[in-house]
Parts: sequence; C-alpha cells; structure tokens
Amino acid sequence: MHSIQRHITILSIIVLFTGYLCAQESFTISGRVQDADTGQPLSFVNVFIANSLLGATTDADGFYYIRSIPAGTYDLVASMMGYELKRLKIQVSADNPGTSFNFQLHAKPIEAPEIEVTARKPTEWRHRLEEFIQLFIGTSEFADACSIENPEVLDFEKPSLVSFRASASRPIRIVNRALGYRIEFFMENFEKTASEVHFRGIDRFELLQPEDEKEMETWRENRKTAYYGSLRHFLVSLVRGTTHKDGFVLFRVSSVPVGGKRFKYSRVINPNDLLGTAELPGERSMHFSNFLNVRYTPRNEESWITLNYGSITFTTAGRVNEYYAIKTFGRWADMRMAEMLPIDYDPSADESQPLIIPKSQQVRVTTDSLIRQGDRLLAHDDPKQARASFKSALMMNNKSLAARLGLGKTALARKDWHTAKSQFQKILDKDPKNVEALYYKAISYRESGKYKATVLRKRDWNKSRDLFLAALAE
Repeated sequence: MHSIQRHITILSIIVLFTGYLCAQESFTISGRVQDADTGQPLSFVNVFIANSLLGATTDADGFYYIRSIPAGTYDLVASMMGYELKRLKIQVSADNPGTSFNFQLHAKPIEAPEIEVTARKPTEWRHRLEEFIQLFIGTSEFADACSIENPEVLDFEKPSLVSFRASASRPIRIVNRALGYRIEFFMENFEKTASEVHFRGIDRFELLQPEDEKEMETWRENRKTAYYGSLRHFLVSLVRGTTHKDGFVLFRVSSVPVGGKRFKYSRVINPNDLLGTAELPGERSMHFSNFLNVRYTPRNEESWITLNYGSITFTTAGRVNEYYAIKTFGRWADMRMAEMLPIDYDPSADESQPLIIPKSQQVRVTTDSLIRQGDRLLAHDDPKQARASFKSALMMNNKSLAARLGLGKTALARKDWHTAKSQFQKILDKDPKNVEALYYKAISYRESGKYKATVLRKRDWNKSRDLFLAALAE
C-alpha cells in the first residue's frame, strides 16, 4: 500500500544531467569505443546523451555518430553488457563543432556464485517489488500503463518499518505505453525514509512504435499532460518570463500545510525576483528562502518546493544541475517515472513525430550482432535475455548454426537438458562433425544423468562419453 501522503515531504526525482538545449543550431558528434585492456574496437555499444532520445550504436569498428544535437553541455554515456558504464561531461557549441569523444571501457569481472546461496523469500520479495513500483513508477493513471520488463534485476532491503532501499544489478527496463517510450534506467540510488523518497540515475529513452495513428495521437496528448504544469514546465516558464501567461501563480510561505490546515499566504511573488545569472549562458540560478507555493491554475494543481541549498542552477530546458537540490511537495511530489519525458521533448515539435519511427532513430541490427550480444549476456549470467537475442538472430537467419548453438547453451544454463539436446542435435543433423555441438550435447547428457535412476544414469553417461570422444576425434 502506498503510504506517502500528499503533504508529507517527498524528494523530487533528480536524474544525472547537466545541459541546456537551444533550437537555433544542431551539431554532430562522433567517436570510437574500445576495450581498455586490449584496445580492440567494441561494436554494439550504446552511446547516448543522458536522459534523451539522442544516441547511436557503435559499428563493427567501434565508431559512432550522433546527429542533430543542439548546442549545450551534456553527459555522454557509453553502455554495454559486460563492461562498466562510463560517462563524459561534454560541451557542444559552434566553437567546437564535430568534436570527437572516445571511450575506453573496462570489462566487468564475472562474479562466480557463492557455494552456499540463501534464496530470497518469494512472497517477501514480491511485496517489496509492489512497494517499489508504487514509489518508483508512481500511482497515477499513466503508471497503470507502465511495466518493468526485468524485475528480477532488483533487490530490496528494509532496515526498519519506515525505511526502504532498492538496488539493481543491471539497468531497469521500463515500457511506458501511456507516453510511448521505452526507458533504460541505470539506477545509482533509491531510498525511502519515514518522510522522503529520493532516487537518482541515468535514463536512456527510445521511441515505441505505435500500433496506429490513434495510439500516436494518444501519446502526443499524454506527453503534453505530463509536461504542462510540471516542475520542468515551471522552470522553463521562469526563464522565458511567461509564468503568468502559462498559468502559474507563486506565493512565498513559511511551511507546507499539514492535515488540511491552510496558511495565510504573503503577496504574490514576482518571478524575476527568484532568478539570477549562472556561469554558462544557457543556465540560470534560483534562490529563495522558506517555501515556494506554486499553483497551476489550468488544472487547479498545487505544489510546494524548498531548496536544499541556498542557491541552485538549472538549464533553460528546465533540468536542475545539482543532485537532490529541490524538495517537492504536493502534485510535483506525486510525479514519478510514469510522467518522465526525455530532455529533448518539445510539446510544440512533438506534433511532427511521424507514425513510423525514422531509420536514424532505429538501431541497425544484424544476425552477427545479435549473436555477439547473446554471448555477452550468457557470459554474464543472463540466460533469459540471451535466449531472446539468439531467437531474434535465428528469426533473421534460420540457417544460422551459431544462433542455434546459443539457444542450446542458454538451455544448458537453465538446466533444461531436453531442449539443450534437441538444439545441439539440430546442428549435428546439418553438420555431424560440429565440435561445439558434440561437446555441449555431451555435457547435456552428463548433467541430465545425475538426476536419473541408476540404469538411466548409466545410459546417459555412456552417451556423454561417446560424444566427448567424438568431439576429441575431430
């Protein structure tokens, strides 16, 4: 049950991004990604501007190109299964167009499982997952259309009755069918206390493919609903000097109402009194004491904010630079991942989003790249996702023995001996001298024999021996 009430302190979502967007010019950045130890180029690496739709995938030689980037300061992120995530602080401007940014990625050590493993209690874990989804995704109408594709990567800790922590062994994959995005969230911190919830991470956005024009129109309207009246909309209105026109009314108050009690408001604040200059031209500073009450009159919504620091900086796109800089209450405290939009979202430009996603925003996938991805996932103990990669590769090329071999190995990892034997036999039907198929089929019989009665165990182990000998003979 969601226990956070409207007027209880909730920290706003602060994601890792420092940048500003300008509409006048756009630029292209490029670079190369290599293994830090071997110097070999890495293909199929995701390189992206944090919390945006802007990104690319490296080619066979490790090169990437990202186009249509507005001038600004960003976090450029490189992510690949089996390697440590790396980010660079970059600046893109007319003074340095076409800048190259290279990455050297370090491989993650493969952690062997402990001999003795204490399994998570399924019921307790599911209850904590439900609590996490409410705190992380939210409880709004949009939240009902969101799902986490890989909840198995999550683990939870509850030090006390009122505190709650979550961690993720891999990025959390979120599908938002209300706004039309797939989000990969690299979570760095998540914690709930008696009165606060705060989390931090990096988002990578992708566009979903709508089923028809009706769904696309629904996404456009829902995105506007999520944007208008939000904290980001408010900050953008402050910079543009359009708070009154956009429907925001500001009051300074000494505290936040509790239990329905109302406080007498002071005079309406002049928004210009809140703003100051910042070091970069595309940023502003904001400072005020006590609390700011912000009413969004078009929807009769009310929020409160206070600053954790004396002064904060934010971009003209409405993104706060400092971690946990603003504490939010009311409507803004209720807005979570279900209402999250990419930093390059523009409600006026969104009308032009095509029904079919352009090729420039789609990842070019080949059979070989899917097989390599499956091998990496399997090497890092993710047979479920590895199986999906190998199946996709086989759908693209039903004659691929490498994809079939991958499916067999994922079946071995899942201890599905029958499926493993079947996959390896299909390879041997086409290539009777395939050493890898002979070897892994031998392992399948050896392992399945361990769980059978004496006669059947002996039969499987004899088959395993014969297959090992056949592999050695090749």
